[in-house]
Order: sequence, then structure tokens, then C-alpha cells
Amino acid sequence: MQCMYRVLMDPDIPKNSGVAIEYRIPYSPKRVDFLITGKSKEQETVVVVELKQWDKVEKIDGKEAIVKTAFRHALVETMHPSYQAWSYASLIKDYNATVQQDNIDLYLYPCAYLHNYIVNTPTDPLTDNVYQYYIDQAPVFTKGDFEISF
Repeated sequence: MQCMYRVLMDPDIPKNSGVAIEYRIPYSPKRVDFLITGKSKEQETVVVVELKQWDKVEKIDGKEAIVKTAFRHALVETMHPSYQAWSYASLIKDYNATVQQDNIDLYLYPCAYLHNYIVNTPTDPLTDNVYQYYIDQAPVFTKGDFEISF
């Protein structure tokens, strides 16, 4: 969480912003790592952050939105973090009772933050074109991205 502390210290993030850690999505076993809430130009805004400690990924050909990375001392196939953040934002929008019942105009901004990952080349597996649709929906930030623009 130290990486998110540094993000929250950005002077562009209002001091009265709300924070939720391990937010459980209603009607789902899914949990969002980190949420930042507040108002942006009079519109309720939620930044959905999928945190990963990964430092390496491999592209998986023929499997949409899937990458391979180290997890518990083994290489495993898992969802691309941008896909994961985007899907969490979609679930919140579709199944959050407050959003649905109170008809709140909520702007959800999903993103992924891999604080140990360094994008080494223009053809890095994390940002490969095969994942571009999901990265467009939920930008991915990595170590060295000092500014996260919302």
C-alpha cells in the first residue's frame, strides 16, 4: 500500500477524497484492490485501481485478455490487469444498489497499477497490441509512471 500512499499524496487529489481497500463488489465474490472516490466537476467519480506486484509478464497467443506471470512460485495464466480493472468497473456500475436505486450519474475510471513492473521496450508483453482494447478501457501504469492522470 506504500505505492498508493505516494499516489494519494499527489496535490491534484483532493484531501477529502474517499478511499476503500479490498472493496467487495455487490453480488460477486470479486474484490477491488483500491478505490478512490470524490467529485470531479460536480460529477461523482470513482477510480478503480487494480494493484499488481508483478515484475514480468508473458503474452499468451490465442487467449484473449490472458497473460502469464509468476504467482506463488509458479507461472500461471491470469487476466490482464487492465481487463480485470475494466470488468470490476462494469460490475460496480451494473450491480451497485446505490448507483442503480438513486440513479447516480457515476463516472468510473478503471486502471491498473503494476508498481514493480518496468516497461522495457515498445513491444513489451504487458502493453502488446493484443491487449490494446482493454488498455484503452483501463490504462495500465507501471513503475516509473510518477504521474497518473485521471
